[in-house]
Amino acid sequence: MGYTTSTEQQIEQLKTLDRSRPVRMLNLLRYRAIATGDTLSGEAMYAKYLKAAVPILEVFGAKVLLEGQPLLTLVGPKDEKWDRMLIVRYPSLQRFLEMARYPDFLEVSTYRQAALEDHRLIVIGE
Repeated sequence: MGYTTSTEQQIEQLKTLDRSRPVRMLNLLRYRAIATGDTLSGEAMYAKYLKAAVPILEVFGAKVLLEGQPLLTLVGPKDEKWDRMLIVRYPSLQRFLEMARYPDFLEVSTYRQAALEDHRLIVIGE
């Protein structure tokens, strides 16, 4: 089973963190072969998502720090493979939460949902 959304419990845990601190988000992505409800590949659909999402990220002061293709899991399950990883920095957890509720972001997030078979989003403090 893949994970593509947060649980209510995870959202509640997120709300307990200091919202004024900058955070980085580690994204581990596994694409669908074909995006849900489309003819694009999951990878192409995610590229469409990024093209639309990055300008929104910038409005909220966020920036993609690192993006790349994982080559090998050196420590961890040998069968756990990821197609792409990103690290995005937000000026504060509060700005991330505001962005996550922003209507334009919610609209383009449908591309991400369609693109991904599995996803991890890990909050990293600074």
